[in-house]
Amino acid sequence: MTVPLIRKPEFDFDLPRYWHGGSLRATHLANAINFVFPAGERFFIRSVRHWLPQITDPVLRARVDAFIGQEAQHQRAHLAVFKGLEQHGFEIQSFLDWYERVAYGHIEPMTPPILRLATTAALEHFTATFGELALGTELLDPAHPVMQKLLRWHAAEEIEHRDVAFDVLMQVDDRYIVRFIGFLMALGTILSFWAVGFRHLMRQEPPRAAPVARVMPPDAPAPASPVDNSTPPLEPAPGEPSNRAPDAPSGVVAPDSRASAPPAPPACAAPPLMDTAPPSPPP
Repeated sequence: MTVPLIRKPEFDFDLPRYWHGGSLRATHLANAINFVFPAGERFFIRSVRHWLPQITDPVLRARVDAFIGQEAQHQRAHLAVFKGLEQHGFEIQSFLDWYERVAYGHIEPMTPPILRLATTAALEHFTATFGELALGTELLDPAHPVMQKLLRWHAAEEIEHRDVAFDVLMQVDDRYIVRFIGFLMALGTILSFWAVGFRHLMRQEPPRAAPVARVMPPDAPAPASPVDNSTPPLEPAPGEPSNRAPDAPSGVVAPDSRASAPPAPPACAAPPLMDTAPPSPPP
């Protein structure tokens, strides 16, 4: 197994408010998952480091050390994104305080260390799956170049160390029930905190104006009637009866009484002729 490499890229987070293709929702979905990363990375480090005394394989221990180094760089980089959000006027500290109090002040102390490790292993597989989507699809193409660089770097390293926590778990406790409970805890917590973070950001967005119907003021002039460009009726030839209304100016035609007459009812269709005589009635 290869040992992950610790990289230390630098980023200049001078970002527009909606850095993901100008989309409000796509930007805040990414911002909300970014909320859980820094404290979550520290939780991963604590969960794996707890079991270091029981790791006897030197290669696995070296991979754990590299895993801890990579996660430390991730949380440092994502913390810098918070400053950009605050520069755009977002209040995020109340959410971060609530999230860390609930997740790491209440849930973590009540969870046995083995389940913390199992949850970490499951979350590492989730983030590696997100990483494959980020690198293998066009998901990040509309994003600002700086965020593309950050998220693709993070995605690559999540894929690189995706199985480190899992390998530690397999060495200290390989029971399936432990992995399954860790999966449920990981799924429930990440989706819950992600959704609350997204709602926290969306509530701070100004309401968008609804389309307003145009209402004409009562003293506004009536709109001009469309110009009639139709051909005026022809005057009758000498000797032909005229349908012009009596005492009406030239060109004004009296209404045709036939036009207002109700249509004649359709004639009843005759029954079809029979080729043969009807049958004789019974005696």
